[in-house]
Amino acid sequence: LAISALVFLLVTVNLVTLVLLRATGRRSEAAVRRALGAGRARIVAQLMAESLVLAAAGWALGTALGAAGLELFTASGAVRLPDFASVALDGRVLAVTALASVALALVLAVAPAVDLLRPAAGAAEALRGGRGSADFRRVRVQGALVATEVAVACVLLVGAGLFLDSFRTLRETGYGFDTERLLLSRVDVRSAEYAVDELRGFADALVAGAAALPGAADVFVWSPNRLGHGNQVDILTREGRWDVAPQERIEASLHAPHPGTLARLGIRLLSGRDFDASDDPEGPRVALVSESLGRALWPGADPVGRRMQTVDEGRRIVIEVVGVVSDARHRTRLIEPFEPQRDVYYPFAQHARGVMTLAVRYDEGADVAALGDGVRAVVHELDPRAPVFEVTTMGARMREEEGPARLGAVLVGLYALLAVALAALGLYGVLAHGVQLQRREIGIRMALGAARGEVIRRIVRRGMAMTAGGLAAGAVLAVPGVRLLDAVVYGGTEGAPAVFGVVLAALALVALASCAIPAGRAVRVPPSDVLRAD
Repeated sequence: LAISALVFLLVTVNLVTLVLLRATGRRSEAAVRRALGAGRARIVAQLMAESLVLAAAGWALGTALGAAGLELFTASGAVRLPDFASVALDGRVLAVTALASVALALVLAVAPAVDLLRPAAGAAEALRGGRGSADFRRVRVQGALVATEVAVACVLLVGAGLFLDSFRTLRETGYGFDTERLLLSRVDVRSAEYAVDELRGFADALVAGAAALPGAADVFVWSPNRLGHGNQVDILTREGRWDVAPQERIEASLHAPHPGTLARLGIRLLSGRDFDASDDPEGPRVALVSESLGRALWPGADPVGRRMQTVDEGRRIVIEVVGVVSDARHRTRLIEPFEPQRDVYYPFAQHARGVMTLAVRYDEGADVAALGDGVRAVVHELDPRAPVFEVTTMGARMREEEGPARLGAVLVGLYALLAVALAALGLYGVLAHGVQLQRREIGIRMALGAARGEVIRRIVRRGMAMTAGGLAAGAVLAVPGVRLLDAVVYGGTEGAPAVFGVVLAALALVALASCAIPAGRAVRVPPSDVLRAD
């Protein structure tokens, strides 16, 4: 919403600049009308009518473009909205945009009216066709408007750069384990009320059946959270401090994989041992902890061999830590990707649950759709009552998770490109108008021997002075915006200095090109033609 408001402000400033440029050429017309008896109200009414027609045409065209853009947005599937949410061009949207268009029309009528309805001396000067200091005052006002456009464009570009950098960081931040060629399926047998032994047997049969499918290279079960998610947590205390205050207890995401699963995923064993066949329900309760969880429970000490306590179904359970593994981002990839990753892993045999993820690592070139159908068939063969849902690849799920960040980056990027185009247009228009006012001066200078390069440098220097003021103001205004975005963009705004540098350099280059075009046109006109026309 803030970025849309900035773009609307930029459009307003740009249009005001353009109508002021247009008003300069209409001063003689307004002076003649006033000399013939037209009152101020009549002239203002004419300007208002023109602005309203312009605003109505713009509103109609904008509504059509908005409808087409919404259709494209919906069809692209860039973001999957919840069932209860919808985006539509309804009456409220049309009313708000119509009011905004009317407000803009008022501004576009008032801005030239102030210029055209100056005191009588100004009217007399306009009738004589003279060019006095008022022309250059207008150029200064228009220059201030251009500087405002550059400042707003700078703020928008910095925001766009941070969103793009945020999206790049998200794409480069994985789960901390190998996600390539993984087909995931969620299976829920809680309604069957299996006993613990039956759950283990179901999971073993599920793995064996899926492993026999064409294209399946490796199969494992992960429970109870989805692979790459850590919504279900365990509350842990360590030996010697069983009964600490609630705020001192450690919360960790709990996972129950089959033996060897962590190694298959690339989650490294740092110390101790992995689960094995001896970790069955009759044996002592054991666990693996992530590196961050080990540091939280036993700062500066090796967690292997130490004991911790949790509560399982109302019973206090003492668990021995048999190994430490590398951190993964099961819970925090999308929330706090650079925070400590606290995870506790239990053997599936000791912590079997009725909801589980079946993960199939498939071969290159495998038919993923057929493999998904095969997984459904295996589950239904084992238990026809068991629902199979969320059958998708890990890559597709990650892209879906990245959808909001991708949409934000694309929309803000488009806004920023629009801002740069408008700022360049405004700068070009003001400089071209200024060159038109100085045609006689430029012609005299060149007739007296001034080099073309010197004339070009004078024009470019004036345009770059306006740009420099806008860049300085934009950089100052962007600083609080960066602080606000720090809580919004993924991974924070640590890349802000680099973004500032790129934005300022890019805007300076665009401004230089906008200045060079009218300067080049000015020196290509022969001085004799200018002086003869004058």
